[in-house]
Amino acid sequence: MKALKMIKGFSILQFLIIIVYFLYLFYIGVFWGWNEPLVLNVISDSIFLFLIPASYGLWNRKVWGWWMTVVIYVQLIFAKGMTFLSIWFMNAFGLNPEPFGAESILIDIIEMFVYIGIVVMFFLHSIRKQFPHKKRFSTLLGRTIAISIFLYIVYFAVMTIGVMEFLLG
Repeated sequence: MKALKMIKGFSILQFLIIIVYFLYLFYIGVFWGWNEPLVLNVISDSIFLFLIPASYGLWNRKVWGWWMTVVIYVQLIFAKGMTFLSIWFMNAFGLNPEPFGAESILIDIIEMFVYIGIVVMFFLHSIRKQFPHKKRFSTLLGRTIAISIFLYIVYFAVMTIGVMEFLLG
């Protein structure tokens, strides 16, 4: 029963955070203009919109809601990891025109640990048994990682095309 309340609470919180965040971006766009950094931010954060139907699936204890949530958060962990690697590479070889400050890196690290915590929570036995999974833990983890890597590749390609389309006209 405690796990079910945790799932329901998480689904509501996740839904509200995503809605408020995108309403905030929309508000900024309407009142201050849809400038280049804002549009690029909306494009890069569009993956979060998939957490809205995932929240619905979690609320109703649907297996697809569990899968969507876990896969998206693992994909976000990969994305943060790739960001760290690219920042390190650019700083190491002097390719970054504006070196990132410690506070920016600290925020990214905290964000990554939040994502890891969410994934760990959803892989807890008490949470997994709330969804009718018939697969073993290792099978679920392996499939989650494989699907997340594929999603990251697709997301990166779509995001790159979207950014190029926006920047080039």
